[in-house]
Amino acid sequence: MQVPSVCVSYCQFLNLLQVTYNTMLDAYSKGGHFVKARQVLDNMKQAGCAPNLWTYNILLDSLGKAGCIDEAAQLYDDLKSAGHSPNLVSFSAMINTFGRWGLFAEAQELWQEMQAAGCVPDATVFCGLINSYSHHGMHQVISQHQIST
Repeated sequence: MQVPSVCVSYCQFLNLLQVTYNTMLDAYSKGGHFVKARQVLDNMKQAGCAPNLWTYNILLDSLGKAGCIDEAAQLYDDLKSAGHSPNLVSFSAMINTFGRWGLFAEAQELWQEMQAAGCVPDATVFCGLINSYSHHGMHQVISQHQIST
């Protein structure tokens, strides 16, 4: 049975709509306009366009860099509540967020969750952790860990 072209066109429209919203979120987030980014996310949901993993990852990264730790953590929980499985980008953003702000217990907890999910850390995750430990004067922690891929 062939899918009617109206259904295909509607699916393509929804995909284009998601890409458009995500592009706007990315631009506002990178520019430090988090209130506007949050408004775009709310508008996206009100328009019936469900945020995808890319949507969440854009916001996780930018909120973490801005020091909005609680909001990033809530958004991470929302990501999972929405039925998405965090990917390496999600884990990296949150581990780097927690590490950047000295929340090493939380970073370690996510590290373990990442490994349990079968995600293999890449150079971005390792560099983020090394930078975090170094920034907080924890050089001995770096030398105690063996980094292998």
